Amino acid sequence: MQEGLFAAHHTLEERHWWFRARRRALLEIGTPLLPPGGRIVDVGCGTGADLASFSSSYDRHGIDVSATAIAFARKRHEGVHFQVGALPGAGADTIGNADLVLLCDVLEHIEHDAEFLGWLISTMKPAAHLQITVPADPRLWSPHDEVYGHYRRYTADSLSALWAGLPVHVRLLAPFNRILYPVARLARSFARRRGASWGSERSDLAMPWAPANWLLERLFSLEVPALRTDLESGRASVRGHGVRLIVVLRIEDRR
Repeated sequence: MQEGLFAAHHTLEERHWWFRARRRALLEIGTPLLPPGGRIVDVGCGTGADLASFSSSYDRHGIDVSATAIAFARKRHEGVHFQVGALPGAGADTIGNADLVLLCDVLEHIEHDAEFLGWLISTMKPAAHLQITVPADPRLWSPHDEVYGHYRRYTADSLSALWAGLPVHVRLLAPFNRILYPVARLARSFARRRGASWGSERSDLAMPWAPANWLLERLFSLEVPALRTDLESGRASVRGHGVRLIVVLRIEDRR
């Protein structure tokens, strides 16, 4: 991911519809998975807003390879522990004691994604939860993915293949940002023909007109109650099309 994009994230993440709605979903799905005073670790935390949205009653730790991102995170979010480091390696003890690990829009940046996910799951303690989001549907590939340094976009099958045979229980695997999928597919098609997106650093990041920003956030947020219901009811796998996929895995005892 280009370093200039972290500055764009820092500027937009408090106001932009995508950041706000996604943060709400992560918070509302992740919070019930935590015990009182539990530890959250955000792997690839970027500029830190997702992690900081969780209550200060939790022990919050963020790890990112980018010193630029961590500098932005520390500047805005006091009371959260942020660390510069690459995984595997940095933060292994912190991850091993976490009740919830966030891995949000990270796997697509990792060339050997199955190897990395296997290491992360082996490091986590039994009964902890891993919450994952990734970009979905290879048909949505566009210059935005290239600018962000993505290796791939996932399908439900290609994503679930990463944890096949590992000691996890799938509590949720669902398309995410479903309502806006047709709009995203059209926009990405135009971007491919143009050879670039319209936002910052040739990405999709651009602040829309205020009423449109409000409407897009509202539409995206409408999906959150259904995701919570699927998680709570044990309906692990939900099919359909979304701009992203969201996953909740519970780590099982390895004995």
